[in-house]
Amino acid sequence: MQQLLDAGIDAIAVVFNLAYAKFRQQKYGEARDLLRSVPGKSEAAPESTAMLLRCLHHLREFDDALKFIEQAMRDKTLDASATGVASLLCLDADRPEQAKRLSESALQQNPGQAEALAARAAIALAEQDPELAHSLLAQALERNGEDGRVWSTKAFASMLSMNLDQALEEFKRAVSYMPDHVGTWHGMAWCYLLKKDFAAAEHNLQTAMALDRNFGETHGGLAVVYAMQGRREEAEASIERALRLDSANLSARYARGILDGETADPRTFMRLAERILATRAKFGGGTLADLLHKPGEQP
Repeated sequence: MQQLLDAGIDAIAVVFNLAYAKFRQQKYGEARDLLRSVPGKSEAAPESTAMLLRCLHHLREFDDALKFIEQAMRDKTLDASATGVASLLCLDADRPEQAKRLSESALQQNPGQAEALAARAAIALAEQDPELAHSLLAQALERNGEDGRVWSTKAFASMLSMNLDQALEEFKRAVSYMPDHVGTWHGMAWCYLLKKDFAAAEHNLQTAMALDRNFGETHGGLAVVYAMQGRREEAEASIERALRLDSANLSARYARGILDGETADPRTFMRLAERILATRAKFGGGTLADLLHKPGEQP
């Protein structure tokens, strides 16, 4: 395909197929550059818009993607596939209401659209509707049983339903497909915390730490693990690191409460855990505190 393009044969089909090959090689920037000129042309493959959005999503170029989506919506050029991709992208860009509308629109057009199923399931989970989340995720897994994101969201739904053993199996499947996803390691750690397996929880958080040492919620989660075991010195150090990275860190504040004897109540822990479980399946770039905090509400 590259040789054809170099020879001046720049037909849309050549550009699209070369972009697809680069996308499959995870060369998302190169694929994006090729695809920018394709959507909107009469001879363009219908999948070109969806693929461009997938590239922008992988590159986390949310501003450009959102502008593209808004223009495409005005031009009415989003098909079911592109609408579904747009819904997942909007979810990760902290546009949950728009993500919900787009995912529902995509599913009305194509009930099996993969990204729309994943986005709508994550929203259902955040709305504490695990039954709907499970139903949507089961449909998604029928179409692709190797989607790590879907397995991770399913694990969070199982946790919210307190099916902890099932959740652990699902988390393990998720990390087998996407071992670099920090949020999934966090979720598995909280699952072990709920089972009071502190060693396993610490191991999972240390795995997350190796992936990103500057994510405050990892330090906050470790603070909770240490505080629940009475390891005060280690808990204090983790609290300090977490709050230095994020002054509103929810887990760190909870760990502080444990050390001060204010939040040892199991019901308080469960409220915090439920809030984490109900929202951490969302894969945006924020911290747990960003996702969980509600004005005026304390853990």
